[in-house]
Amino acid sequence: MGLAVFAILGFSVAALIFLRDRLSRKPRLALPPGPPADPIIGHIRLIPQVGQDVFFYKLGRIYGDVIHIKVLNQTLIILNSVQAANDLLDKRSNNYSDRPDFPIFDLKVLILFGWR
Repeated sequence: MGLAVFAILGFSVAALIFLRDRLSRKPRLALPPGPPADPIIGHIRLIPQVGQDVFFYKLGRIYGDVIHIKVLNQTLIILNSVQAANDLLDKRSNNYSDRPDFPIFDLKVLILFGWR
């Protein structure tokens, strides 16, 4: 009887954690195509130490001019043609020329000390 109660309790806790994680996820971004990734390390196993340009060229032949890969939970966008680079970085630069937010700059405590 005691083992069954612990099993049901453990299953319930695991289900609640799973549901909480599932419901609190951010919506996924629409990313360009890319090869399937491993859960935590991403594509780090696939990328060679030498000759990355040839590797990305071959991926571009399979998936297109704009591909994405994940390395240690960071998404990288690879542009495999001059036209794709020109379109994204020059013509649509207003969409992509944003800087990351640094929470330390929002702290009002640092204003008391001023710039040194």
